[in-house]
This record gives sequence, C-alpha cells and structure tokens, in this order.
Amino acid sequence: MSISISRIHSWTSTATSHKVLELDLALPAETLFMFPNSLLSAESLNILKLLTYSKLVVPSFIRLPNLKTLHFAVEFSEDHTGQKLFSGCPVLQELGLIDCYWKHTERDTISIPYVRQLYIYENGYPDDYPYTDRRETLHDCEVFIYAENLEYFDCSSYLTVDSIFV
Repeated sequence: MSISISRIHSWTSTATSHKVLELDLALPAETLFMFPNSLLSAESLNILKLLTYSKLVVPSFIRLPNLKTLHFAVEFSEDHTGQKLFSGCPVLQELGLIDCYWKHTERDTISIPYVRQLYIYENGYPDDYPYTDRRETLHDCEVFIYAENLEYFDCSSYLTVDSIFV
C-alpha cells in the first residue's frame, strides 16, 4: 500500500499543532520519509516511534526539546545521519534502534549525554525489506556511543557493529 508523503506531512502537522505528546508512525517500506518541519520542532512531543524500512533523510535543523523516548526502524541514508537526528534531542533518555539498516553507514556517532536506556535490536529484516539478500545486509559499521549517564544497555544483533562506550 502506497501512502502519499503529503498525507503523512498533513497528519504529523495536525498532530503537532494539537500539541500531541506521543506519535507512533508505521510506514510502508517504499516510502522515502523525510521529517516534516512541523515534526522537527514539536516542542510538546515526548515520545516518537517510527517504523519504516525506508531511508531516513534528516535535514540539518532539528529541535525536539522535550523528546525523551525515541524508537525507530529505519535505513540510515549516510554517515552521521544518526548524529544529526540525536543532536536535536537534548533531553533524550531512552533510545531504541530496531532493525535499522546501516549499509550506507561506515561510521556514526550517538552522542546523547542524558540517555539512560539504549536498545539495539538487529534480528534480521522482514520479507518486505527492500534489500532481500541477507549477505548484502551484513557488513561492518562502527557506532561510537557517548552516553555518560547510561544505566541500561541491551544489544541483540547479527550485524558487525562496534560499539564504544565513553
């Protein structure tokens, strides 16, 4: 099922204009998702869950000042995509990376001083994921994690991902 990007932007704009606290989006794999501007500066948003197996395109400006929980399943479109997103979330306390696709990423940094809980689950990819050759999805990627207040870390992955905690 194809969903129009303009419809997704309309839904998220309506939600943020009504000062929604929690937003949970599950989008089809063929949808290229770029955060709409209204979502990037949603001051009321506390929880964001994004399930899509498409490329995540993140613009340089993000300001989610009250976002405390972020869970997503996306394809990182390039190196440092994660850091661009996380730098706009200054009070993020819980981060869940679920079956994220890192093929286009050789190196990324997760620098979130207030994050307390970090989950990385890589359990393989669903049948409708755009990249079906499992050998193609298994690759090397370095993820540097700077989380000075980290209290809980759970990682289950088939990927070769180096995590360094500082």
